[in-house]
Amino acid sequence: MSETDNIFEFCMAELKKRVEGIEVNADTIIEILKYAMEVVELSKAKGKAQRDLAIKLVRKVVVDAPIADEKEKLLLDLIDNGIL
Repeated sequence: MSETDNIFEFCMAELKKRVEGIEVNADTIIEILKYAMEVVELSKAKGKAQRDLAIKLVRKVVVDAPIADEKEKLLLDLIDNGIL
């Protein structure tokens, strides 16, 4: 496992703790992004790598969330199109 993978796994574990109990939707996606940014700040990632990691983490939270497909698509479009 590479260092990048280790950083991602560490950050994902921390983020899951912070967003536990939060329903994933358009109203909470900014809050989830804020938590992702806080977690990434604790990692060794710097600069653009921090931004990319935060986006990757939020994307994973959305994909793993038990939400309707159309809501998931909307949130992923927000992420993928750089709106978030």
